[in-house]
Amino acid sequence: MRMTDKISSAINKRMNKILFRDNKVLKLNKPVISFTFDDVPKTAVTNGVKILNYYNKKGTFYISLSLLGGYSDVGLPILDLDDLEKLISNGHEIGDHTFSHLKAFDVTDEEYKNSIIINQERMEILFPGYKFTSFAYPFGALTPFKKKIVKRFYKVARGIEEGYNNTIFDSMFLKSFHLAGDKNKFEFYKRIIDKSVEHPSWLIFFTHEVQSNPTEFGCDQHLFELILNYCIKNEITIKSIYEFYREFYCE
Repeated sequence: MRMTDKISSAINKRMNKILFRDNKVLKLNKPVISFTFDDVPKTAVTNGVKILNYYNKKGTFYISLSLLGGYSDVGLPILDLDDLEKLISNGHEIGDHTFSHLKAFDVTDEEYKNSIIINQERMEILFPGYKFTSFAYPFGALTPFKKKIVKRFYKVARGIEEGYNNTIFDSMFLKSFHLAGDKNKFEFYKRIIDKSVEHPSWLIFFTHEVQSNPTEFGCDQHLFELILNYCIKNEITIKSIYEFYREFYCE
């Protein structure tokens, strides 16, 4: 990356944190954890949801409906219509990821806005009356004016910048931790969870597929179940993104 590109990227990141914020105050006695899935490969449903349902917990699944029944950028099958219906019928949250899975840097503000609207319209056609309740920026890519657009449609949006949400946080740029790898990574994620217990916060994990031999973007089912089981044993509250947000900030 050229020096000018590095400077531009650093300025953009700084502006994302400063502009078009929606600051929320959060005081928790115990941590709350949300598990989220981007793009939603089929194994996020066949394996991930199976584990969530076993523990009677809900996740948040961010979908780009143009990918429905297709393949991800790394060739993984994406959920189909039956999978989406299963998610909804089991009470999991479905979030907006733009219709065409757009990277904020690559398109105009108008294209980004239209892709959000199209995703909403297609969801209404497929499941009349169902509304997306939160947003995740595809690829974690964000510009200040794309953030402003998202703020017109949603009260809460998740990025991929690492960190905890506590004290005062920006609901339009939620921090999160990437959940990836196999059971050998359990101790690493256990320390992240333990820190959220020591300093109660809203801890968000994001991943993609849940399968054996995952890509760098996903995790295997053993790691996912170990983490979920650890949370249950330690009586840590698990909620979907909007379920938690609504409880604290919506009338």
